[in-house]
Amino acid sequence: MTPMIRNLTLLLAAELVLVAALNLSGRSDAGHTGPLLAFEPDSVQRLRISDGDGRAVMLEREAEGWVLPEAERFPADADRIDDLLAELAGLEAGAPVARSTEAHERFRVTEDAFERHVVLEDADGTVGELLLGRSRDTRRVHARADDAEAVVVIELPTWELPTARRDWLDQSRLQLEAKDVVAIELEDLRIERDEEEDDDGGTTEDGWRLAAREADDDATRGEPDGAAVDRLVRRLATLRVADVLTDAPAAEDEATARTVVLETRDGRRVRYVLTPLGEDWALATSLRPERFRLDAVTAKPILEHATPGTLLAGGEEAPAEEVEQEA
Repeated sequence: MTPMIRNLTLLLAAELVLVAALNLSGRSDAGHTGPLLAFEPDSVQRLRISDGDGRAVMLEREAEGWVLPEAERFPADADRIDDLLAELAGLEAGAPVARSTEAHERFRVTEDAFERHVVLEDADGTVGELLLGRSRDTRRVHARADDAEAVVVIELPTWELPTARRDWLDQSRLQLEAKDVVAIELEDLRIERDEEEDDDGGTTEDGWRLAAREADDDATRGEPDGAAVDRLVRRLATLRVADVLTDAPAAEDEATARTVVLETRDGRRVRYVLTPLGEDWALATSLRPERFRLDAVTAKPILEHATPGTLLAGGEEAPAEEVEQEA
């Protein structure tokens, strides 16, 4: 065998080895399928979501449903949590885009640098951990299971994994059907829904009216402003709180408290008491034993409408600057 033929033979052998290695690598990546996290959604008892800025939220399953253990065990949004668990269980581990430690740092999927860190636990301990890092586009992010080297791209934007408690509270526990409210009371004022029975045994509505009072001075007070009453009822009935108060003092300052009562068709009297809490407001309501924080944006429209001057057409509306100072 001449030197030239020998060299050509060695070169061909080297090329065949390289092609085989590349094909093997390609088949390994392409065949890396299956669930990214191997767990059963119904077995998960605790779910913790952290972000890279130190914020975190813990969710825990009880016999009656999901709760927030760090927020007086207030009920959590079970539908949202169940949907998230189903989405996590359905994530597929596609072809890796990287494996190295340097790539983990570049895509922010390390234990110390991440956009979201999700920990799933059952009764015996951790059943899965997922690190979400830099976004690929508006819906896809780089991700890595905590026990794997492969970085993959999944469709799970970080905004679907908030770390603020308010995003996981079951707000329906504090809400009513506005159409079921038949009366509203504040200060010495009671306004009732004006309803009459029709020929079919049902009721017809004709706005709102002042309730009869012993002191017949309603004429000097004006008539209810139906639109203003509707707005206040709707804001209270669809109220969304910012958080559960776990350490604020429970004492109510009568001088600064604002109290409103809604009465429903089934005879319930739902009481709302708002008191100043720094720049925000504290809320106590007969719907729940906990106390809540209302941010100023939510509280201000309620405070503006919860005055006799606003609810009565022709009454003396509170000056705007006074409402601003109170809120």
